[in-house]
Amino acid sequence: MTFTLAGAYSATADWKRTNAISDVAARIQELVGSLSRSNGRMQFLTGNEAIFENRLRIALDELVTDDDQCAVPVGAVDRALRLVRALAPGLPLPEVAIDPDGAISLDWMPSRTRAFSISVSDSDRLAYAWMNGSDRGHGAVRFTDSPPRRCFCN
Repeated sequence: MTFTLAGAYSATADWKRTNAISDVAARIQELVGSLSRSNGRMQFLTGNEAIFENRLRIALDELVTDDDQCAVPVGAVDRALRLVRALAPGLPLPEVAIDPDGAISLDWMPSRTRAFSISVSDSDRLAYAWMNGSDRGHGAVRFTDSPPRRCFCN
């Protein structure tokens, strides 16, 4: 089975296997495809968006749900994709991980003493934490269609 993403990219669902994760991965692949065709027009992915989607797919493919790890809600994938698309073009792409509660963690870690992390779930609430040397902080903000100024403008 082949999916076409944003007209110019296509991906083969070679990771579709006979385990519980493959059903979730297939639903997420369908969501990514439908997002790129939303409103009857094709949205072309930039190189960075394609790289981010690949990082997200790898994290989801490696996920094993059990008593300690919840599945990722499809809404969290949608919100993570929308958040990354809304970021300023010059901002480096985050690393991607899956939190134990099923939220998607977007992490920027330019050094051992500097880090910024956002946790994206299927709600409109983004939890974040940061570290800059000995200064640290955390909080939560709402995300609709543009990145929260409180997270990216300080």
